[in-house]
Amino acid sequence: MSTSIAPKLGRRARQNPQIASASAPGGHAAGTVPEPPRVRRRPAIVVLAVLAVCVGALLGVWAWTSSTTQTEVVGLRRDVPRGGLIASADLVRVRIGVDPTLKTVPASDLEALVGKRAGQDMAAGSLLNPAQVTDGVVPPAGLSLVGLPLTSAQMPAVALRNGDQVRVVSTPPKGTTATAAPVVVPVTVQEVVAVGDPKSGNQQTIVNVLVPAADAADLAARATSGSIALVLDSRER
Repeated sequence: MSTSIAPKLGRRARQNPQIASASAPGGHAAGTVPEPPRVRRRPAIVVLAVLAVCVGALLGVWAWTSSTTQTEVVGLRRDVPRGGLIASADLVRVRIGVDPTLKTVPASDLEALVGKRAGQDMAAGSLLNPAQVTDGVVPPAGLSLVGLPLTSAQMPAVALRNGDQVRVVSTPPKGTTATAAPVVVPVTVQEVVAVGDPKSGNQQTIVNVLVPAADAADLAARATSGSIALVLDSRER
């Protein structure tokens, strides 16, 4: 009897899915995959993961920005006095984020600075400014630097510039007439400095000039007396 019931049950199961589902172990339909168990989500862990990703992204952007905005410039490892010869040991490469308005010297120009002169005192630990470096010491050998205190009546109304070729002409004292040819000394303007208060009318201009060493003492004496005038020669070269 049992051998005849099994085939009939198989045919009935194929015809009626509910019978096949009931006959399958565990109550699942034959040939189907049971649903996986549901995973319980934890919102706190999800939030922490998102925050970790955001922080990592921000750190990456900060590191990239820092590396791209920094540049190598020349700094001073040791003090260099004004007029001193710049040596390689005096300089150092510095990697720093530099303000575009700050004047610096690129590290690639470091070797070109060796052998030049310090135009002013340069302190160790500071960044090198291009204006601090000069090709030669002032005054150079054979020349002297003399300061000429002049009023507006003793010089041209044109603004003087560094490097101008001028002549210092001796003038007779006030109230007298010239009895001989004036003494003329050709000099080169090194620097022009205004001193005094222009509002009070006591402003004076100091014109620093390079003069041959043999004429420096005489020119300084004439400048002290105030009996000189400055003549600007042609700037055409």
